[in-house]
Amino acid sequence: MKFNLNKRGILAKLLLPISGIFILAILILVTVIIQMQSRLTTQMGRSVTDVLHSTTSSVQGQLANMETEVTQSLKQNLAQASATLTKTTSSELSKVEADIIADLEQNLQRNADSIASLMAQVAPRAILSSNYADLVAYAKSITLRTDVVYAIYIKPNGKPITRYVDRKNPKIKKYIKSGAGKKKLGKVLSASSKDASVLVVEKAMSLQGKQLGKIVLCMDRSSILAKKDEVKDRFNTLTSNNT
Repeated sequence: MKFNLNKRGILAKLLLPISGIFILAILILVTVIIQMQSRLTTQMGRSVTDVLHSTTSSVQGQLANMETEVTQSLKQNLAQASATLTKTTSSELSKVEADIIADLEQNLQRNADSIASLMAQVAPRAILSSNYADLVAYAKSITLRTDVVYAIYIKPNGKPITRYVDRKNPKIKKYIKSGAGKKKLGKVLSASSKDASVLVVEKAMSLQGKQLGKIVLCMDRSSILAKKDEVKDRFNTLTSNNT
């Protein structure tokens, strides 16, 4: 029995250092494993970071290329759309512009015809009664309109019945200076017939089949030309603002 007890004591004494060594070995192993794990984790983190940086740079490069391509494509599409719109708009506006200008010209022509016809209708009685003062009064009254340059009654032989013209009118002054002929009235008639800024209309005068001459009416087209320029400017602005 004593032997067994001693044997157990010896085993216990041997187990204590062995256990300590074993525990120490485990601790060392755990420490080494932790350090290795930490290094691996750090390396993985660096690798992941490098991959992320590389991926980010690649994605940014691709996005930049896509942005450039999209921008160029949009610019091309915009240029094509603008050119198409400008062409279409310009064509349509040109048609509208031509219609508006034609209406303005027609209105001026109708207005001139109406005035000349009215002056031709009221003249025969004064002509037959040699009441030329009334004819002069008619000519003066009609030139009070800002769009009327002159109104002259002419005999069948071409000689004037009335000689009144508003010599303060700038156009009359210009005609007298530039017109052909010796007499001022002849210069006015010849120069105005070649002036594109005015409209000259003639209406025959007759009574019971008897020819009494004609009325020559000169209308200023300045307002019409100004409106034509205004229409063109507005339409040009619309066309240029398409983009």
